[in-house]
Amino acid sequence: QDFNHYTPMKSSGKVPEDLRKTSYQKYVEDIKKLEYGGSNFEWEAKKKFLLQSRFYNDLILHSGRILFNDPMTNYINKVAAVLLKDEPELQNKVRFYTLKSTVANAYSMDNGIILITTGLLAQLENESQLAYIIGHEITHFVKKHAINQFLEDKKMEKGKDSYNDFSYNEKIIASLSYSKEDEFEADKESVTKYIANSKYSVKALESVFDVLQFSYLPFDDVTFDTTFFNTKYWSMPSDYWIAETKKVAVKEDDEDDLTSTHPNIKRRRLMMDDYVKKISEDNRQTYLVSESEFHKIQKIARYELSQLYLLDLNYGSAIYNSFLLLRENPESHYLKSTIAYALYGISKYKNGKNITTVVRAPGKIEGKSQALFHMLRKIKGEELNLLTINYVWKLYAQYPNDPLLQKISKDIVKEMVFKYKTSLDDFSTTAPKAETAVKDTAKTETGNKKYDKIRKDKKKVKETTTYMLVEVLDNNQLKLAFDESFDDFKSKKYNDNNEEEFTAEQIKAKKKKDKYLASHGYSLGIDTIIALDPFFSEWNLIRKESERLIGGENKKIKFTSQMKENAAHVNLSLQLLDSKSVTEDDVDLINDMGTIRDWINESLDREDVEMINCNYNELKEVCARYNTHYVYFNGMRTIKYRDNDYLWYVAYTLCCFPILTPYYVYKAIAPAYLTQYYGILFDVDANKTLKTR
Repeated sequence: QDFNHYTPMKSSGKVPEDLRKTSYQKYVEDIKKLEYGGSNFEWEAKKKFLLQSRFYNDLILHSGRILFNDPMTNYINKVAAVLLKDEPELQNKVRFYTLKSTVANAYSMDNGIILITTGLLAQLENESQLAYIIGHEITHFVKKHAINQFLEDKKMEKGKDSYNDFSYNEKIIASLSYSKEDEFEADKESVTKYIANSKYSVKALESVFDVLQFSYLPFDDVTFDTTFFNTKYWSMPSDYWIAETKKVAVKEDDEDDLTSTHPNIKRRRLMMDDYVKKISEDNRQTYLVSESEFHKIQKIARYELSQLYLLDLNYGSAIYNSFLLLRENPESHYLKSTIAYALYGISKYKNGKNITTVVRAPGKIEGKSQALFHMLRKIKGEELNLLTINYVWKLYAQYPNDPLLQKISKDIVKEMVFKYKTSLDDFSTTAPKAETAVKDTAKTETGNKKYDKIRKDKKKVKETTTYMLVEVLDNNQLKLAFDESFDDFKSKKYNDNNEEEFTAEQIKAKKKKDKYLASHGYSLGIDTIIALDPFFSEWNLIRKESERLIGGENKKIKFTSQMKENAAHVNLSLQLLDSKSVTEDDVDLINDMGTIRDWINESLDREDVEMINCNYNELKEVCARYNTHYVYFNGMRTIKYRDNDYLWYVAYTLCCFPILTPYYVYKAIAPAYLTQYYGILFDVDANKTLKTR
């Protein structure tokens, strides 16, 4: 992997069965393997668990964030193979995947699927710690902790066995206590069985709980360079930075865990120490697979975090994470582009919606990254816009063939013009006199009158922003972008002030056209679209859960088939990316669905903030493969229920209007339906939503 020209990880090779089979197929196969034992209540509870887990786990598997046959997952499999070298049968049962997530965690499913997040791989210090995590998750699977926990919860819910006299709160505490016992068992087995029977170092495990306790922090704690965003002729005001950041709260790790699913860190440390003392460190090693490979996948995971933070709209963290990585790879196109996009996003939100959406409150942040978040909150919108223009256009000049930089470089100029009503005349194209260059604008203003202070602040911003673009204003493309944006601004202003008045005939013609379109539909003149795997949800409140889930999946398959028929009927080339028809050779389809799903989720999460999406380059490549730049996302939600309000009418009509009673009896018995259909058509090149229904 070339980290100076890094590209986000994709899956490769054959698509595993876990991503090819339907949820119902998995459920049927696992029911056949289910061992009958205990009461009929337990048997039904186990079947219900399998039903829910197969359907809900597939939501994660088809989220677009699962990786297989990539460097991180391949390395995880190598470490697992060391732990399971004497258990080939178990090794064949467990399947590992990397989950692209900023959260540091690992998950074990009851069918042997184990997920390790990029957030955790970015935080772990060595291979032995990873081996411990893997052993912990394998134990959850082997000991059937998930299904056993489900059974206990169902017993508590129904007051079975010893839970008969328990109060509601006592049941909650008992469930959490049962969960904590599972965690203790997983800790113990991981150390005393998997680590002990391998040659992994137990000494290297001493700090693993530090990693778990402080994984909410960035992977390193380094002072942010306060000159990082300075230009040749402008310096960030010193009062935008805080002199002293909040120290990491080294809390006592013995906090009350009564209402937690996991035991507190102190209890886990003490038990770990007890296990480790009984195992000799002789002839043990921290790395049994490869130290260099560990550090490589750790670095890959940290690079992945930069884009994941962008996709999650966590722009402040994206900047800090990329800043940390730039220390080792200062010429990384990927990292600098991440920072450029994050600045662009923060500028958009600072000018429009609440910036708290994309930059967390500095007061809640521990460690040295707090200074960056404080600055991003305090910097004025106009200064931030100009800082972004300077940073983005410098980078675009360096990488002129980057489509994303081309898009955001023009959009941020338009944002500046429309929001602050600026033109090229507002900025100097020549360097300031020596005594005014790179001045600190944080000097205290004198004066007591409120409006005098406001006017002085505005004048100060104007004086300091005049020279912010000197380094890039020799770029003719930038000048053109300013001119075009200013012309658009003047045109919009004129149109807003001179709204057209329609005649009676024009109004009548418009109504006639609207009526025609309402009955015949709209034609956009598009002949090819990409359609993402549609969303389908059925909540049948009359039928059992099994019928709801299984019926919903079957109807989704029919719904998808109907889409194909409808497209053929209107001669539309529909490139349908369907997760229910994936074959083992469809790895490109899996990757394409992940890219589109990330793009759509980012668009929906931003709501009404108009921006270019951060994975525009990846989606542009997907669109090129399908020879279109239109992406369609649709779905349906249906609810089937009985309207009990009609029971009152039945009683009323029996007394007063018996002739109407049969009608209301029918309405009370017959199911009622609520159906919502939605479809969104995106023009990727124009960054527009063409149609929403």
